[in-house]
Amino acid sequence: GTNLDEGTEFMSLTPSIACNASARDFASWSNHFYGGTLGGQVPDLYSPEKLERPLPVCGLGASGEEAPYYNAAMRSAGDAAIRCPTALLAEANLMPSYMYLFTLTPAKSVNFDNTTTYGAFHGAEVPFVFGANFELANGTERALSRAMGCLWASFLATGDPNSGGCGNQKWPISQSSQAPSPYL
Repeated sequence: GTNLDEGTEFMSLTPSIACNASARDFASWSNHFYGGTLGGQVPDLYSPEKLERPLPVCGLGASGEEAPYYNAAMRSAGDAAIRCPTALLAEANLMPSYMYLFTLTPAKSVNFDNTTTYGAFHGAEVPFVFGANFELANGTERALSRAMGCLWASFLATGDPNSGGCGNQKWPISQSSQAPSPYL
């Protein structure tokens, strides 16, 4: 599985783009990061109106909505580095594969003082899977943790996350990279 904001932790490894970047800045960033052929396609694929909400805060306080092109760059970089290769790996597997997309911005993390700048960052789902209550800040997070923990435990025990009586939560088999993943 992957997380919505995989790229937030890795933006320092990409060409620089400001929180207040314009559409033109994003197009230039895309060409620099992806090269001319692919880079020319990225701004349309990741236009701000197509980005799933919420958008993480950028820098020292620019709301996600005030930094749409920075967030477009971040989401595209995270997808290129983690989300797309993960989907391709699941698609190539000869055994049933299960994908998820973790979208919740945790209320707190021992890794970061302010999770609003990281969104659903790389690794944000780990405390939820293992029921790490010291990182689960509220009832919504604890309920999600119970559901995720049940699905993962069922998967580890039987190879099928849906075999453990996890209530209405289902984790469908991924048929292709285009198949919808359960949103967690």
